[in-house]
Amino acid sequence: MVTHAATEKLTEDFVYKQGVKQIFRICMPTYNDGNAAAFIAKDFPAVKWSTVSPKYEYGFTCWKMFQETLKKVKPDTQFVAESWAPFGPRDFRSHINTIMDAKPDGLYSTEWAGS
Repeated sequence: MVTHAATEKLTEDFVYKQGVKQIFRICMPTYNDGNAAAFIAKDFPAVKWSTVSPKYEYGFTCWKMFQETLKKVKPDTQFVAESWAPFGPRDFRSHINTIMDAKPDGLYSTEWAGS
């Protein structure tokens, strides 16, 4: 039983592709954080998007899913800046400055826990 591993690889690689039937997830996968967010963001007036997200698989995967899905449902979308925070930062000024310099209309972020 997986209580908090959001990676889509758990269900895609192990359950679907390899047929492992002993895996059961009770948490939300990255699809909800990436794809679902894009379906909501498509209705926002924002066209230029940026991210400050965790510098590990969860952050990279969520941002990739958000980008791919939003581009499909809102083709004029642009992605103008990325900033990847390592685990445990206390000072986000450099990340904030990176995003502010790019002047996006919207910010997508999956920062949580130790980030």
